[in-house]
This record gives sequence, structure tokens and C-alpha cells, in this order.
Amino acid sequence: MLNRRVIGLASALVLTMLSGCVERRFVIETTPPGSKVYVNNRPVGFSPVDVPYTYYGKYAITLERDGYQTQLVEEKISAPWYAYPPIDFIAEHIYPFKVSDIRRLHYDLTPTVRPNIDELRYQAEELRERGRNLPEPTIQVEPARNRNQPPVQPLPQPQPQP
Repeated sequence: MLNRRVIGLASALVLTMLSGCVERRFVIETTPPGSKVYVNNRPVGFSPVDVPYTYYGKYAITLERDGYQTQLVEEKISAPWYAYPPIDFIAEHIYPFKVSDIRRLHYDLTPTVRPNIDELRYQAEELRERGRNLPEPTIQVEPARNRNQPPVQPLPQPQPQP
């Protein structure tokens, strides 16, 4: 009886020591480096950054940096061949070595285009001049009212006296 317990305990100990491990992470790099990185609207750090993940699928990645346009990317992380049943059980629990699934994602940021101030002023003056030359409105517009108030009923027209 004691012999069976010892063998059972030793077997359980050996199986736990041999249990596999799958490391899943993606490394986000940008050009230029140092961009603020958000994954699924959660800040994860500045690029290059290591992001561990548990599940395969779509991730929303946002990249921000001063002087560059904010970049929104939907990245699909597809499952490798060993992540499908029943192989996934073997890879995660029985295989005695560590399995690494590291995805490298690289993005190039676009610099923000600075507007030409003189051109912007010229366009603004053109719009002002066009606004001054607009004709008077021909349709009478009712003044805006508060939505919580009932609509105003027009007063009845007075009847001519005989």
C-alpha cells in the first residue's frame, strides 16, 4: 500500500516537472522608436515593447508619438499548428520543453505635415469674402427652441370687424 502511494507521488512529481510551457508574446517595434503603444486601448509602454498574450485573434494597436500621425492598426495573430486540439494539450502540458511563439510587428510612422501658414491665411480670407457676398436668406428660419419646452403655437390672426 505504501509502495503504491510512493510510486503515485513520484509519478505526479515527474509529470509536473515535465509539464510543458508555451510562451506567447509579440514585440512591437516602430520607426522611429519611442512611440507610445496601446494594445486594446491599454497602454503597454514605449516601442520597442514586449507584450505577452494568452489568446490568438485580433488586437487593436494604437501608436502615438509627437510630430507623427497617430496610427491605428488591427493586427490578426493567427494560431500556429500546435495550438489546435488535441496537439495544444500536449504542447502546453506534456511536452517537456518550452515552446516560444514570438511575433515581431514593425510599423513605420508618418511625420505630421505642417500646413503652409501663408496658404492657410489666403484660404481663410477667401472664405470670409465669400461669406460677405452671400445673398440674404429668402426662407424665414424659426429660432431654435429648447427641446424640453413644448412648441410655440402661432397666435390666431385677428378677424376683421364688420
